[in-house]
Amino acid sequence: MKGKQPSLADDGSGNDGWRVVLLRALVNGDRDLVVRTLLAHVDMLSAPFAAVMPVWKLQWESPHWWMLREATPLFIASAHAHPAVIQWLVRHGADRSSRCHLQRTPLDVVGECCISASTDVAARVESCRKLLLAQPAAPDPPRRNVSFACHVASQVVVVATAPPLPPSPKKRPATEPQQQQQQQQVVHKCLVDVTWETPLANGAMIDKYELRYRVAAAEEESAVRRADDEDGDEGGSQQAPDAPQQEEEEDAKRPATTSWRVERAAHNRKTRTQGLMLDGLQFDCAYEVMLRSWSAGGRGDWSPPFKFTTVPAPSPAT
Repeated sequence: MKGKQPSLADDGSGNDGWRVVLLRALVNGDRDLVVRTLLAHVDMLSAPFAAVMPVWKLQWESPHWWMLREATPLFIASAHAHPAVIQWLVRHGADRSSRCHLQRTPLDVVGECCISASTDVAARVESCRKLLLAQPAAPDPPRRNVSFACHVASQVVVVATAPPLPPSPKKRPATEPQQQQQQQQVVHKCLVDVTWETPLANGAMIDKYELRYRVAAAEEESAVRRADDEDGDEGGSQQAPDAPQQEEEEDAKRPATTSWRVERAAHNRKTRTQGLMLDGLQFDCAYEVMLRSWSAGGRGDWSPPFKFTTVPAPSPAT
């Protein structure tokens, strides 16, 4: 019989089959299995995932079972000195300051559960300490699986309007109340759901994301501006004194295609997909979007620009 891969599903004794798989992978240093399991349960990246497991099962899995109930994945990997696992956890934002068993951090327990007879323990412990002591870097910008879903939200509003005036209005008594008419109108709004995959955190959990967007400049407009710049260069010797003032006036008349609008969204630790909603966009219009991440390691770089076009405006109801 061929060997079966460990299942991430329930093992029949409660919803902890995947927890056993993760625990064994962390103890044994099986990086690939740790990655596979945590990507399926990303909310447990910095959580004591074994807290709900029965004591007898922890005792069966490890002689250090008393440490496991309050342990995060990084704590267990550090106690068993597995640098490859620690590197992956830290790059993906595992919390290095989480206090687990006896209020100790992962750095406090590096190598504590290792077999002292192993020849490479000292080197592994040193590598783990370097990874845990390294300063966090700025997170990567979101650039994977960025998608845009545009839809229309409609709302019926009641608008009060004054009655039309007669062609030759007559004087009416001041006490005569003016009749107001109410009219229903359908207001359409263009909404866009922006989603992206969580990028690498590079040493510190991502706190939030920043998204900036603007109307994409048309190619024709860019060509006109280049032509204007060339004309200005040819006549620069004659208009040099007034050039700065003239340039400011021309910039004021140009459409605000270079002005960015900014939205922010908190990082969601429970899913690999992040997102936010853009409200009040123009219908049938091209936009460009850039994203970046924030963390304790700093403010990341902007992503490459992404472009999308909103849906056409709905036709008026007949």
